[in-house]
Amino acid sequence: MQLTTSHFIALLPILVMTATIVVVMLSIAWKRHQTLTAAISMIGMVLALIAIIPAVKQVDAAKQVIEVTRLLSFDKYAYFASLSIILVTMACTCFSHIYLEGYKGNKDEFYLLLLLSTLGGMILVSTTHLMGLFIGLELLSIPMYGLIGYSFFQHRSLEASIKYMVLSATGTAFLLFGMALLYAITGQLTFASILEISKVVNHSILVDMGIVLMIVGLSFKLSLVPFHLWTPDVYEGAPAPASAFLATASKLAVFAMLLRLMEFIPITGNSWLYIAISILSIASILVGNLLALFQTSLKRIMGYSSIAHFGYLLIILLASNESSSAATKILAAQTATIYLFTYIATTMGAFSVVTVLSSPCGDRDADALYRYRGLFWRRPLLTISLSVMMLSLAGVPLTAGFIGKFWLLRTAVDANLWLLTAMVIIGSGIGLYYYLRVMITLYLPEPTATGNEEKGIHWSHLLATFVLLLIAIIVIFVGVWPSPLIAVANYAGVPDTLFHYLSY
Repeated sequence: MQLTTSHFIALLPILVMTATIVVVMLSIAWKRHQTLTAAISMIGMVLALIAIIPAVKQVDAAKQVIEVTRLLSFDKYAYFASLSIILVTMACTCFSHIYLEGYKGNKDEFYLLLLLSTLGGMILVSTTHLMGLFIGLELLSIPMYGLIGYSFFQHRSLEASIKYMVLSATGTAFLLFGMALLYAITGQLTFASILEISKVVNHSILVDMGIVLMIVGLSFKLSLVPFHLWTPDVYEGAPAPASAFLATASKLAVFAMLLRLMEFIPITGNSWLYIAISILSIASILVGNLLALFQTSLKRIMGYSSIAHFGYLLIILLASNESSSAATKILAAQTATIYLFTYIATTMGAFSVVTVLSSPCGDRDADALYRYRGLFWRRPLLTISLSVMMLSLAGVPLTAGFIGKFWLLRTAVDANLWLLTAMVIIGSGIGLYYYLRVMITLYLPEPTATGNEEKGIHWSHLLATFVLLLIAIIVIFVGVWPSPLIAVANYAGVPDTLFHYLSY
């Protein structure tokens, strides 16, 4: 295949991100300086964002998916997901600089690992090929081992890294086995081959097993019940910026890819796959919300919250089943974009507060709830920001979370998923308790003796303050005026491959 100028323009964001990684490595080899490394990383990501503009214009003009190689196919959906991942990484980079101020070891490699994982996410959302899926997923996951265990002198961090490695490796094993079975039947590795063979071979045991194993592998990556076993432990033990990246950019990339993959796996309303995903959704909603009630660590609360929210997102996959109308399928894809945005913004905001209050010098991050008692009287801006995030996660009106829940319910009702609609309402009711419990703790009277528990917090860092308040403003802005987000979802939130699916 001969590469043309249009191919290079389509590849430009990935090429810029790759070049940034190389420059960061050379910079570290030349001179270790945390601020310099962070600045180069931020500049590279800004250039990658700028590179997305001509790429999107080209795709829009071509009005079709641009396939650079068999492994990489670009459409507006891929670029929008890549843009979201880069923005999340920029926020993580900003807060990582504050977190690592008191770090005793080498700091620069943290940014390099973030960039590598981001590149993996960009590849993952830009593929319709099983091998591209594997390469992107592993490039996304492997740097996370280092990020989670970066505070190597804390036993919690090392333990979390080992647990995540076991979970990730197990998920990859299931995923590869499923791919192997599908390849044995089709002789191809494209997503479309799954749809083609399922139309020809009815009730093939190998096809069914291959799809099941792939869903199980991706369920490990998304921490769905019952594949969530150590997820809260990983969130608790990892450095706060790594937990933020894992809960947002990593999950975003995997779910965006899953949404595209499920377009090529026909699900009918009475099929075994429909029932299995329904069970995964219900179990994740109930287990995630119920276990969050008993947690005394904000990180663990966010971990179980993540499980519940991706249980909600599975409803979107069920709403776009084969028997649904074309309008419902498109609505489901738009809802996924809206809900993911609201989840990512609020989760990033919550973890940002933890990051600002934490330091790698201590035995653990500032995630215990007793540390947040009376925070309003010490850090009012932090408290206001965290309060907005908790209200949004609970789905309270005039926040972005309410818009996400509203669109989710709209999609579920439109697809006649009445049981799952009821589960969203029940789960949201349970979640309201533990989200508001965190918020109320912030405004209680201060403990009589606080000691030096906030020693090492670099609140004077104006950039971190600005980013945190900006996230809070965005969350409220979307809740009050959601039209811009809905317009973006209509424009770039639907994979172009979905229209290919509807043509079958």
